[in-house]
Amino acid sequence: MIKVAFFDVDGTLLDTERIYMQAWKAAAELSKELGAARFTPNGAFLIGGIGQLYFTKKELSDYLGVNYCVFNLDNPQTLKIFNEKSGDKSGVSINKKIALYADNIKIINYETYFDIYYQNQAFPCHTKLLGIHNISNILLALDMALHLGININSAIQTIINLNPTPHRLEYIKSHIDIIDDTYNCSIASASYALEFLSNIDKIKVVCTPGIVEGGKQQVNLNQQLSTQLNLVADIVIIVGKTNRKALTSKLDNFNLIPINSKNINSLPTSHCNINVSTDQKKSAYIVDTLDVAKLIFTKILNSNHVLLLLNDLPDEYN
Repeated sequence: MIKVAFFDVDGTLLDTERIYMQAWKAAAELSKELGAARFTPNGAFLIGGIGQLYFTKKELSDYLGVNYCVFNLDNPQTLKIFNEKSGDKSGVSINKKIALYADNIKIINYETYFDIYYQNQAFPCHTKLLGIHNISNILLALDMALHLGININSAIQTIINLNPTPHRLEYIKSHIDIIDDTYNCSIASASYALEFLSNIDKIKVVCTPGIVEGGKQQVNLNQQLSTQLNLVADIVIIVGKTNRKALTSKLDNFNLIPINSKNINSLPTSHCNINVSTDQKKSAYIVDTLDVAKLIFTKILNSNHVLLLLNDLPDEYN
């Protein structure tokens, strides 16, 4: 018998609260019959704004009534909803030592190793899923599994066997290491991706068109992304014209270099062995199309590099 419904409502880019709320209400109605739900608004972005996001998703939690819910207590919005919710509930965390939490997180050969703490006991675990947000998602699912009576050792084995969703921080082994995060992009998901990239001991290359469909906040969001790129990346490749000005606005540590198919061969071979500890300015390549970006990949990248593909630009934005 089915006893649980999972709601994963992060990653939304468009202003579709009404449509999503109809779906959530239908799912919530089902979960009343099933008796439990997981609730995790993990920093999604809606054009309606963060405030609207909070109220829209709190409505789902309220609609579930007193049924068992699990919350990510590291997310400020979810924590607030947790504190306001009555009924049967639980929380998980990476930052707080509570009933169920994760600690000692390490990245080894593009797998995430960590300890799960439950009932004052540590359970070693690892997963092919990348990014600290996926550890939060794993804890949420694990809490629900334990609530339903599943043995923790059995649950951990399932975690170890999980495969990543295509194009969501997916590791691809090639002549260079590639992290494919092209499915979509919010400032939260970009932060997760760049946080993961910062832990890789290679020359860090980011290729991105930035965040699209951001409405009135789009410039500000891409300026925030630019600030993070400036801190984490060693080489940046900015694709397209839509967000170019915002994405280059905070790249204080970079020289901006326009590249096209005609001058691609002018790139010096010294870029292939960039010294990540140098005080010299780094390189940000400005291109109109992904095809030119691919020429740069072929020209300058080698096994010393890790390439993060951050978002995929819809054709209408080229």
